[in-house]
Amino acid sequence: MHNLLLLLAPFLLFVLSIKLVLSKRSVRGLPPSPWKLPIIGNLHQLGLLAHQSLHKLSMKHGPLMFLKLGQVPTLVVSSSEMAREIMKTHDLVFASRPVLKASHTVLYGNNDLALAPYGEYWSILLSQTSWHAADVAAIYSASVEERATTSCFFDDQVTEHDPILHNIPENNPNDCVPARYFKTLFAALRCTSLGLLINLDRKLTDRDAGEPPFTCSAGMKGEAPVTTMMMFSEEVPPQLQQMRKICVTHLLSMRRVHSFQAAREKEVAHLMDKIVSHVSSHPLKALNMSRVLFCFTNDMLCRAILGEFSRDQEGRNEIFLEMIEENMILFSGFNLEDYFPSLGWLTSLLGFDERAKRNFRRWDGVLSQMIEEHKNKEDGNLKDDDFVDVLLSLKKDPDLDFSLNDEHIKALLVDMFSAGIDTSYIVLEWGMAELLGNPNVMKKLQDEINGLASGKSMVNEDDLSKMCYLKAVVKEILRLHPPAPLLLPRESIGSCQIEGYKIPDKCRVFINYWAIARDPKVWDMPDNFIPERFVNNTIDFKGQDFEYIPFGSGRRICPGIGFSIPLVELALANLVFKFEWKLPDDHVGEVDMTEAPGLTTKMIKNLCLVPKPCF
Repeated sequence: MHNLLLLLAPFLLFVLSIKLVLSKRSVRGLPPSPWKLPIIGNLHQLGLLAHQSLHKLSMKHGPLMFLKLGQVPTLVVSSSEMAREIMKTHDLVFASRPVLKASHTVLYGNNDLALAPYGEYWSILLSQTSWHAADVAAIYSASVEERATTSCFFDDQVTEHDPILHNIPENNPNDCVPARYFKTLFAALRCTSLGLLINLDRKLTDRDAGEPPFTCSAGMKGEAPVTTMMMFSEEVPPQLQQMRKICVTHLLSMRRVHSFQAAREKEVAHLMDKIVSHVSSHPLKALNMSRVLFCFTNDMLCRAILGEFSRDQEGRNEIFLEMIEENMILFSGFNLEDYFPSLGWLTSLLGFDERAKRNFRRWDGVLSQMIEEHKNKEDGNLKDDDFVDVLLSLKKDPDLDFSLNDEHIKALLVDMFSAGIDTSYIVLEWGMAELLGNPNVMKKLQDEINGLASGKSMVNEDDLSKMCYLKAVVKEILRLHPPAPLLLPRESIGSCQIEGYKIPDKCRVFINYWAIARDPKVWDMPDNFIPERFVNNTIDFKGQDFEYIPFGSGRRICPGIGFSIPLVELALANLVFKFEWKLPDDHVGEVDMTEAPGLTTKMIKNLCLVPKPCF
């Protein structure tokens, strides 16, 4: 017996070892984590430029990394594969935002769109639309007869709703799926099979199997409006759904973006005139382009949001610059309550509370005056149909599922001013700096623009579609210098597993796009400015290519892409077309490309350049 046990011992140890390894693989616990200190956890490892510090940590601990920032569990994502898991495979789990003290104060209790958290809809989500891999697998395991039956069902349902499909513009049908008009179609599908729903969505679009239906803004032919940029199901709280619908349908739809073409061209012409005026007065003096570009984007946003009458109000640019910069400091600064919720009572003692309230009062005063002026315009029949006019008219819309009030309008306006101005001018600022540092790229871009705009006084928006290299340059700027390198933080609204690791509920998530865009496994010479990588390349920033997501992806993708990109392209094209640029004579060395700390990454020093008119 003793000898038998000795003979079996190695085999038993082998079996137990295999079982132990398999059990560890099946439940691996939390993702890898760097060492942490008691109480503060990993806070000391963030540094001033958190995206760079986290990138260095991820190179050692992997693309899915778990941190403890004070009392807050935090997941850091640093690869395109893991970003896909967060923003596509588990998009519903990570669709919320953390409630941070500064944003809650400045944004009227997070009544905005960008930083508003999702509500407690998880149980509804599971009951109405559960996108499990098993349902997708069931489609492929179906018999020939079952597939034939499914095909007939598709044909019947699509034929019944064929008139709706014909309303979709021919140029980009994938961007336009009117959810309201598909209500009966998807009600029938739910009764049959979740797999049918996925397959029908694939039949109407070119998405991959298992990807939830997600709609985008677009203008439809005829009177049928685009009513949503949400999923077909109704798991989203009505207020957040309506706020997003307001932005996407009424403020940032492709139709409305196109309607601002003349305004964009007028503002770019005004920018060119301002630079020419500077050259006439001070031909050899450097121009603070950081300041000039901020004022330009602010003027354009004011024109869209407030209308024609808003131009050149006394001190307006200075006021907005101060308020937006203070927002960025507050949103990215260290607030004790954001990392140690149990110590929130100390926030007021440290002065953070009062600083946020002070900036809120400034915003509230400026926005209240704007809204009051627009209400007076309504009384005098002087409406411009700008963003504020649209929002005020929606207050009277009986179809809204919640009561839109002035606070909702103000919160949306803070969003639009902060995101629209700060990000657009940062892209232009970095773009000009990169072109100065890469004269071969500058020459190639000038040659393309001069060839297509020869004989014109300036580039107009209709010329942009032909400028392939310009578009490649803008994409490369957004790769190397994303305005928000960590994107906006997300928060899990339930636990899930990614790559075998358990991700807990209420886990804050940072997607380090700065690191993803410099991944040598994806990008050749990732630290170099090489626009050619995007020439004859279908990769785009619309959220489907996870190695390139400067505007995010999934349900929390930035809805203002269509507004920002044409403005950046048009301004950059004309700056290069109409002027030669050089550094001031007293400047030593090259342009300082150091990033400034903050929620958005500006250049640490203002970009000062000397312009010389080309003609």
